[in-house]
Amino acid sequence: MIKRRQFLKNTKSLLVTGTILSIAPIMTRCLPTEPVQGTYYVITKLCTGCGDCILVCRKNAIKLIDNKAEIDKSKCTNCGDCQRDCKEHAIDH
Repeated sequence: MIKRRQFLKNTKSLLVTGTILSIAPIMTRCLPTEPVQGTYYVITKLCTGCGDCILVCRKNAIKLIDNKAEIDKSKCTNCGDCQRDCKEHAIDH
């Protein structure tokens, strides 16, 4: 059992219903990764035209034009799935 003094010294811990949990794993899982509204994802020069982003797009907002992906901003919901799935890291925000 951790004494109160030890708990207060450890700023990387959080007391939740009597259990001490590390904050770092919680923060990485719970923080939203979605961008600020009004900003959009863009395809960079690194795009190889593989089409992986097209397969994961929920709103069919990505199309291949001249072997490069292009995002239709009117359909894009900024979910970030395309950026997370891009193996070439060709989608930027």
